[in-house]
Amino acid sequence: MKILITHQLMLIICLCITSFTAISQNTYFSQPVNESYKESALKFNMIIDTKLDILVDFKKQVLAGKEWLTIRPYSRRVNTVELDAKRLIIKKVELHQGQVNMPLRYFADDQMLNITLDKSYGPKEQYLIYIEYETKPAIGESAVHFINPDGKQKGTPIQVWTSGQPEKNSSWFPTIDKPNQKTKQVLSITVPNEFQTLSNGKLVKKIMVSKDMRKDTWQMAQPHAPYLSMFAVGKFSIVKELWKGKEVSYYVEPQFAQNENAVKAVFPNTLEAIDYFSKLLAVDYPWSKYSQIKLRGFSGAIENTTASAFNEDRQSSLKELSDQNYESGNIHELFHQWFGNYVTAESWANICLNESFADLSEIIWAEHKYGSDVAGDHVLKGMQGYLNNQDGWSKNLVRYHYENPQEVFDGISYQKGGRILNMLRYYLGNETFYKGLTLYLKKNALQSAEVQDLRLALEDASGQDLNWFFNQWFFGAGHPELDIRYGFETGQKITYVVIEQTQKTNVFRLPVNIDIYLKNGKETIKVWLNKRSDTIRLDYKEVPLLVNVDASKILIAKKTDHKTLMQFAFQYFNAPLFQDRYEAVEAAKNDPNDPYSKKILLSALKDNYYGIRTHAINNIDLNANFYRESALSDVIRIAKSDPNNSTRVAAIKKMGSLKNPEFLTLFNDLMKSESYAVQGEALIAIGTFDPEKQFQLAKIYQENSKGKLREAVLQSYIILGSDSQWEYVYDCYTNGNSPVQYAFTRQFAGFIQRITNPKYVKDGVIAIKEVVTVQKNSTIAPRIADFLNEIKLKGNLKDQGTMVVLNQAISEVNEIINQQKH
Repeated sequence: MKILITHQLMLIICLCITSFTAISQNTYFSQPVNESYKESALKFNMIIDTKLDILVDFKKQVLAGKEWLTIRPYSRRVNTVELDAKRLIIKKVELHQGQVNMPLRYFADDQMLNITLDKSYGPKEQYLIYIEYETKPAIGESAVHFINPDGKQKGTPIQVWTSGQPEKNSSWFPTIDKPNQKTKQVLSITVPNEFQTLSNGKLVKKIMVSKDMRKDTWQMAQPHAPYLSMFAVGKFSIVKELWKGKEVSYYVEPQFAQNENAVKAVFPNTLEAIDYFSKLLAVDYPWSKYSQIKLRGFSGAIENTTASAFNEDRQSSLKELSDQNYESGNIHELFHQWFGNYVTAESWANICLNESFADLSEIIWAEHKYGSDVAGDHVLKGMQGYLNNQDGWSKNLVRYHYENPQEVFDGISYQKGGRILNMLRYYLGNETFYKGLTLYLKKNALQSAEVQDLRLALEDASGQDLNWFFNQWFFGAGHPELDIRYGFETGQKITYVVIEQTQKTNVFRLPVNIDIYLKNGKETIKVWLNKRSDTIRLDYKEVPLLVNVDASKILIAKKTDHKTLMQFAFQYFNAPLFQDRYEAVEAAKNDPNDPYSKKILLSALKDNYYGIRTHAINNIDLNANFYRESALSDVIRIAKSDPNNSTRVAAIKKMGSLKNPEFLTLFNDLMKSESYAVQGEALIAIGTFDPEKQFQLAKIYQENSKGKLREAVLQSYIILGSDSQWEYVYDCYTNGNSPVQYAFTRQFAGFIQRITNPKYVKDGVIAIKEVVTVQKNSTIAPRIADFLNEIKLKGNLKDQGTMVVLNQAISEVNEIINQQKH
């Protein structure tokens, strides 16, 4: 022990001496400290190449890694290098020079690896570091996730995958884990031969290293940010096609690969979107290949370079996919391959250069592929998401002050940021806007950038000074609140539009399009709002039929528009956009008995766009005599045969709310539908007036139930089921194919309380416990403990063995809760 202590002391002394030398060579002059300000990471060293050789150990749930890093000092001489190495066990560090391997002194803790080099190196010199290490699993801190590694979890595949954003990839390989780093990459990964692998770049080699083990090597020839590195391992069905000679591949679990079209439908329109964005941006898809993969237990999605990863949602049959409307997830991640990967935000403060653009792409693609109604609907939903979350109103889009980088991945960077860019697109015009994006991409290709780089590119394209827009929307917070009123002077035949900005924050400068509808047609005027109260004078010989402020419906604003219902009715029938009609329905629902409201709502039931039909159904009261007599036939028609399944579901739900047994025949007929959503809503509707009939039908349809239908069967069983329904309910809860597990844990716990078979109770208790102890969902541990204690208090626990299992489960969950507290 004394020898060990002496060795440690000597190491500390050496490090202190080295550190003194490093201060003069590795740092800039000291600056005033502002701990809340998050500057771009300082660049002392640049990782030019990263070569990794990794062995996956499923039994231990660790990775054994070997790494070769080619590094060059950035701008001045250095004699140390500091790498992010989160909870890695470092076993060896060497300098490799030709055939000579020189051990290097290093110090490692749970976050960093500090290496003392053999000498000082200048900006034109490279050095090669070799590191051997092993991962140290840590819940919530590691980018590496093992899914069902021992194969014991029923219905869940064995997988291991990584998710590194924002700075977690350094938990599986040492690196400089900052967004302003760029490195080329080669990853060799050894796995059991039964599994497929996926990583960045191209698969360049597959070799058998033993009877049962194989090593795959993936090469990323172009530099990219370390947080975008990835690998995934598991059993997948892979469908491949080509875009301009580049492989485009789709990875899904084998049971979902009925045919190639079904697999491609999980990631719709990928080839078409790659081609469209390449032409739109005048920059071809910039990487060697593009893959998309579905992963179990994955949270959301991430745009790893050349290999976007998604959660298991939408990994479905064609019948299930038919129940879903416009899905933008794969478009969002694809657009990141340009905005975020090809050009990367210099710092997390500038994340809007990644996420806001990806959000904008959802709007652009909807507009191109599905038309203005779908695009307008998407714009509105994102706008509502932002406006309904007041916590975000005080946050700038570009934020240099935060505690954790994860904070900037929010509705400001996504929904609001996407709509800010959409406003800018409308202001500049498509041709100028995309010209600016092309300049931005080409100038900053394979580098990192700040928001000012975007501004300069757009100014170059437009010839305009855009500081006012960027200062207001990128570096400012909040939004205007507009109160819009109208007046008319009969004598002078002048119409006034008074627009007040009622927000407590600064006045916004807003370019606004106003459409004026007259008897002989429509005129559009462009005005600037820049005062607390702006009055627009319209000199016409007649009172306009409609004055439509923000005619393009692109302003990020909370608007109170004092149109009459007659004017809203005119807007519904004459203005061209989805939001024009949506606003009219919104106005009508607030006064449903007005004649113009009735006209709007009844017409909306026949609208060409399913979103408006659905909105009308949701806001019509069929208990009111007028609407029951005038609208019920349309609602029944929609329930039977509307081309959109979500609109049919809304109609069935509305009919079910009447609890009218006369609809039983129709609901029974709808149970034969080719839509799981329609079947499920029909079954729920039957249960509103005949729960026993619902229960009997649930037993008939349980065998082939998915999506909404499975939820409806479960709902019935949870209410009326007993031991006879245990197998189905238990399978839904424990089967990894089921997307409803977390959503009905409380109901499942209530169902267990009615079960009499001790084995079933034990199995159910263990299943609930394992949400925390096996699936590592520790954030809901307190709730799981509450559910288990409720079973203990109210359940049929006459068997002593059952009580032992229950107490053990409660103890294990409480232990994890206590670990979190400490």
